[in-house]
Amino acid sequence: MTVRSACPARPGHHGPVLPRLALVALALAALLAEPSAQEARRRWERLNQIRREKFDHVLPAVMREHDVDLWVTMVREANTGSFWTDLGQGYVSGDGFYLFFDPGEGRVERAALGITGGLIERNGAYDHFGAPDELRAWVEARDPQRIAVNTSRHLGPADDLSHTGYEQLVET
Repeated sequence: MTVRSACPARPGHHGPVLPRLALVALALAALLAEPSAQEARRRWERLNQIRREKFDHVLPAVMREHDVDLWVTMVREANTGSFWTDLGQGYVSGDGFYLFFDPGEGRVERAALGITGGLIERNGAYDHFGAPDELRAWVEARDPQRIAVNTSRHLGPADDLSHTGYEQLVET
């Protein structure tokens, strides 16, 4: 069996084959990169649509089934809890609160206090964004009779509220 060089004139020289392959590889990478960005955007928009539908349909039914007027989920920098992705993420630099108030009929009011960033601010799921020190005024303005927080003795992922966070909510 005889093996021949791609460029018999100079052994070890591959002629124009490698530059062409490099150009083809770059062109393929560019073509593949664009759909990836489009696909990521499409997925983000779909997740936002699902989130809004859950907030519009599932959340009010569950809150009413359990006679909850206000659901408070507290998050902290580097301790965002298990619902952070479901609630829309966002940047937390200290304390943050996802708040859901059910007026008894119609749409559940939604606020994110101390939670910022383009992903949460553009997802269309929240009515109000503010600072964490607005918590007391926001809650007092709605006067909820029954408030739910994320604690559980038996379900680890639902046990997001630390003791310090609980004390802070009670003080507020």
